[in-house]
Amino acid sequence: MHEATVVLILNSLGDRFLGGYQLRGPSGFKGRIMLPGGKVQRGQTPLTCALTETFDETGLSIDARYTTKVGEFTSYLFDMPQYKVHVFRTLRFEGALCKTAEFSPDWYSVLRPPYDRMFPSDVFWFSAAVTDIPFAGDIYFNATYDDLKNVYIRRVVRSSFS
Repeated sequence: MHEATVVLILNSLGDRFLGGYQLRGPSGFKGRIMLPGGKVQRGQTPLTCALTETFDETGLSIDARYTTKVGEFTSYLFDMPQYKVHVFRTLRFEGALCKTAEFSPDWYSVLRPPYDRMFPSDVFWFSAAVTDIPFAGDIYFNATYDDLKNVYIRRVVRSSFS
């Protein structure tokens, strides 16, 4: 199983979030609106991965002091664990937004997220992340990341994150 991160970056009013059109990547990821993030590499912590991937994909720097882990879930394909995803949240960032070969970032309304272009499971945890409600869960897909089987999301105490 791989570890991965996503970062929910909210604007100063908290009414818009930064997502990006995934221009390339593994099957099932390309063409979606996703949050910045990526696979945790050897020697990285989930937080350092989140900071690095956010900069690499968007040109924005986020500060670890103001970036909190709000959730985590494990995604499964064919009942086999694929990714443990650490979900981070921040309202502070610096830099100029830029498009990369992998990611075309843009701001979206938190009240009307583009769920039709996101993973079908995002609807089950996204609002908890926006409102800073700690959560954990398991998300089961059948053959592809479009074929959602079951979702189990629960509120947790923030200190329970590993």
